[in-house]
Amino acid sequence: MKYSFLLLLLFPVFAHAQDCKLHRDKDPYTREEKLTTGFIVLQGATLSIDANQRDMDFLITLTGSERCVNDQTDVYLFFSDSKQRFSLRNQSTMNCEGDIHHIVRNNANTVPTFLQKLIKFKVASIKVKVRENKEVTITLTEEQQAQLQQLAICMSEEAKTLVKK
Repeated sequence: MKYSFLLLLLFPVFAHAQDCKLHRDKDPYTREEKLTTGFIVLQGATLSIDANQRDMDFLITLTGSERCVNDQTDVYLFFSDSKQRFSLRNQSTMNCEGDIHHIVRNNANTVPTFLQKLIKFKVASIKVKVRENKEVTITLTEEQQAQLQQLAICMSEEAKTLVKK
């Protein structure tokens, strides 16, 4: 009896873990369903993860004074509780709006590597090499780290539903 009571007490904890706040929408041109985390506002940038039937797009938009990026711009994700870092390369064209895209294939069977890292570790900071000697560092608070990790978990589960077999 006491074990069943303990399970009832833990139920709200597990119920909250499944709380996904992703936005579903249809593309007005292709009528294709898409998912987005919406923009997470960080100090010096905004971040979003979008998914459609074919692709997942990890978008960072720089909001500071250093916003010009090109296709050689590198992004490094540094994780808390780990000395690991994960590097991404901008897959968009040169722009001075600060938009950095990392696009991977959406697959019903596997989770992309960058998303696996976001699920497993909390991102402590993001460093963007905008030019030869210039870097922009974005530091995430504890709440932002937890929010990004939770949205990555939700996106990894929900994005698979968009893939047509």
